[in-house]
Formats: sequence, C-alpha cells, structure tokens
Amino acid sequence: MMAQLCAVLWILARCWNNSVISYLYLPLLLAGFIKYGENVRVLFTSLSESSSIRQSDLVQVANIGMNFQNVPKNIPDLEIILKAYYRFVCLKPHIDNWIYRPYYHSFLEFQAPFNQTIHEFLSIDKYPSQDIFKITDLERSFMYDTLYTKAPIIYTRMGFVLRLISSLSLISTSIVFAFMFKDAFVYYLNAGFIFVVFGVILTLEAYQIYKLSISDWAIIEMIKHSDKRIVKWFLPKLAPQSSKRKKWSNTLGQFNLISYGLVYKSLYSSRILKFHDLDMEIRNVFFTSKIDGIPIELKELIIKGIEDLEKENNESKPIGNDDEWDLETENNESKSISIDDEWDLEQENNESKPIRSSKFDFVKWLEDRDFEKRIIIWHLATEIMYYQDTRRNERNVDIKMTRWLSNYLMYILATQSQILGTSTSKLVLRHACKRLAALIKDKTADEKEACSELLNGNYVKEVPEKKSKQTMVTKDWDVLGDAKKLSKDLLENRRNMDDLWTFIRSMWVKMLCLAAINCPTDCHSEQLRRGGEIVTHVWLILLHKKQIDKLDISKKDKAPTFSSSNK
Repeated sequence: MMAQLCAVLWILARCWNNSVISYLYLPLLLAGFIKYGENVRVLFTSLSESSSIRQSDLVQVANIGMNFQNVPKNIPDLEIILKAYYRFVCLKPHIDNWIYRPYYHSFLEFQAPFNQTIHEFLSIDKYPSQDIFKITDLERSFMYDTLYTKAPIIYTRMGFVLRLISSLSLISTSIVFAFMFKDAFVYYLNAGFIFVVFGVILTLEAYQIYKLSISDWAIIEMIKHSDKRIVKWFLPKLAPQSSKRKKWSNTLGQFNLISYGLVYKSLYSSRILKFHDLDMEIRNVFFTSKIDGIPIELKELIIKGIEDLEKENNESKPIGNDDEWDLETENNESKSISIDDEWDLEQENNESKPIRSSKFDFVKWLEDRDFEKRIIIWHLATEIMYYQDTRRNERNVDIKMTRWLSNYLMYILATQSQILGTSTSKLVLRHACKRLAALIKDKTADEKEACSELLNGNYVKEVPEKKSKQTMVTKDWDVLGDAKKLSKDLLENRRNMDDLWTFIRSMWVKMLCLAAINCPTDCHSEQLRRGGEIVTHVWLILLHKKQIDKLDISKKDKAPTFSSSNK
C-alpha cells in the first residue's frame, strides 16, 4: 500500500499544474487510499484476535446476550441470526487453537449482566434440524466474511465514517468534473470517457452500500438499536430475507467406487492417461456429481445421528472428558474417534438393539485399518447391502440418504482428501480401484452384478502391482476381502433390514463426524472460499457441543465466589 501511495504521489507531483483538474485528484486519492487501506486492515486483523481478549470484547458479548431478551419474537429468523452471531463471537472458530477458548465461556458465564446463562444462548438442541443448519449456515457466513471480506471493519463506527468519506469524495469529484465539462462531452472524447468511468464507479459504490445495508451484519447492528423507530420499520423487512440469500453451495458431492470400477480398467490400461495420474484426474471430472439442494431428510438424519452418538457416549462419560472427542490436544493435533461399544446405537424406545451383538465385536477388527481404508470398506459394504433389495431400498428415504452419505465420504476421499487430514488417500484409492477392476472385468455389466460378485465371488487375494511398485500403505491390504467380510458379518448379525440400515447409517454419521473433527481449521476456512461443504456444518455443531459441555463441567467442578464489593 505504501509503495503504491508513493508512486501515485510521485506522479501527481510531476503532473501538478495548480489547475482545478489537479485538485480533483486529491479526493480521488483519498478514496483510493481508504479502500486500499481497508483491504490491508482486514487482512491484518482477520486473525489478530488470537493475541488477547480485550475488555471491549467481553462487553460486546454481554450486550449481545442482553439483546436476546429484547429481540422481537414476531419477526421470522431474527432470533436465529442473533444466535448464529453470538455463537460465532464466543467460539471464534476461524482462529485455530484459540488459547482463550476454554476459559472464555466460563468467565462470561459469571460476569455477563443478564439473567439467562451463556449455556442457553449457545445451545441449539431445542431447535429443529432445519433451523440448526440455518444457524450453522449463518455462522459459517460470518466466518467467511471475517476471513475474506471487509465486513469486520466496515460495520464499526470508524468503518462507517471512512465509507462515508470515500463515497462523498467520489460523488463530489464526479459532480465538479461533470460541471466543468458539461458542454464538452460530445466533442471531447477523453472527458466523455472519464465521465462514463465515474458513472460506473458510482453505480458500483451505490450497489455496495445497498448490499451492506441488507446483510446479516447490518441486521445484527440493527438489533443492537431495536428500540429506534426506523429500525423497527426495517427489521421486519430485512430479517426474513436473510434465509433466502444463498450463503454456500448447498451441494453434496457424490462418487461411487463401484461405478468407477466398471470403467477403471480401460482408463488404467491407457499409458497416456496413466502418465502423471491423468486417469485419476479424469475420475475427478467425469465420475463425480453433485446433488443440488441438500434435502431436509438428510439434515434430520445427520442431526439425529449426532444426538444418538452423543447420548450413547454420555451414558459412559461426558463428551467434554472424552479424550477421543478432544478437539484440542497438547500438540495441537486432532485425535480420532475409535470404533467402540460406546457408540452402540439403540432404538428410540430402547426395546432392542439394531444388531444382536451389544458390543459390536464383529466390526472391532476395523480398528486396525486407517480412516481412509475404513471409508472404502464401508462404502463397498454399503453398496452390497443396498443391492440386496434394490426395489425396496429405492423407496426408503433413509436408506437413500445413507447411500448419499456413503458416496459423499467417498467424494471427499477422492477429490478433497485434505479434509480427512491424510496424504495417502490417492495411493489407497488407486489400490482399491485396481483390485475392484481386476475382480469385475469381463464378468459384470452393472453395479448390481458387481456387488453380487464382490459378495459371493470365489476370488483369491492378489496384488495387481509388481512387488517393486507396492507401497507400505497398501501392502498386504486385501480391500475386497475386508469388504466381503464386513458385508457377511452385517448380514449374519442383523435382526432385519431396517435394523441393519440403522446401524450402517449410524456408522456413516460417525465417520462424517470423524472427518469434520480431523479436518484442520485452515482447511475448513479454505472450503468456505470454494463454496463450502456440509462437513464444515458438522464441524461447527460438534465444536460448540464440545465447548458447551466444557462449560457445564467447569461449573460443576468449581463454582465461582464473589465478594459483596465485586457484586
């Protein structure tokens, strides 16, 4: 910024002639300096909150909490917007390993000047699934604006003043220029061109001001002054429009390994495509798809699965004390959740278990497999179970949603493996594709026959690569044998197909939670710029549950004491 400013000042000094036109450069220079300075300032402050907690931050959060009591109840989505902003401010999810996160909530719990607790303001357990995803959608929108836009500095008193100065500078310059050359636009081409440029600039400025005035940040600022008459008139009109604005891609990527395996052999045999993994790039382009508009049934399935997992986990010990759910370890790395009997899902009436074995011993052997390998094994097993009764499964919405989750995790593995926090996914996936293609080549014509061959085929363990090309990651891994073993175990231990799919669904929700937890924070932030993934919503839900549970534990372990003077 300083380099460009010096260059502009040097040019002005060389061209200055004390004419009116020369003085018109000054307000333009001021407007440009303000706008460029906003860019630099927002980049500088986007992650600066990791350094400390200021008293003004605590006052801000306390004031937001007080607004919960004053927010009008008859305006749709207004409380949802406020809750999303409050959760974002308290958690600061965009700051990786924020050192004050474990203590921030506890301090606010006993210092905030309002009656309701921080726990109640942060919790979204009583909301329906659709509203929960609205809240996380808004929260990730605030996160995106903080990282990639000027919103954090524009929606302040100083930001308003600077925006006003820059706008007035552009308007005044345009008016003076138009007055000076009002008779020369026709025959003086340069004047006409400059005037058109001014018109475009003012149009963009007006559009930006309009967008700023109807954004979620503007609604938050209006809530702070909800007692004003003009705000009471604007809020009922702006708040319902928030949910209509598209804040992320709202798509669910899909990749089916069986479908790809049917054509993989022809791609693999081509030396041209094999060069530099071009066959894998073709996979990413032509063999992936996206479901536009995630249905409410899938959102309900995910929320219900998370609640069931949390409920079963809490029967043994709270999530906040469970090391397997700990999102912040001493070395700042995420731990994974193992497959254990604490994740045993029961029916809602608690009358029976989905699977006969209460300990799930028949899937304990999967603990020895890496996470990306477990995704592939469960994906193949899910496809085999699906084609056991295709007609019935196509009519069952829950089974359809479960299969979508299976294809989505495979899509993440195949195209965005950085979300899983692994660097070996390409090797693992290529190995699985080769083994699958070697099994079903010249034997099957569609997915159903391929799944039947995978379940009932009498194939022997073989590694298609030469010994010199084998990797330590895939060495001695019989992916097809693992998928066949898991499928037969599921069929042998089921009570009925409904219970079987309840168990499969719970495992896919669990692996989605694992992917969300293991994904680095900067990767979540990067996904926001690309349209976002549903795994980021799950990450925010789990992260808040973690912090809310920590808050409850800190209250039970140690109650604060205040002297009369402090009161």
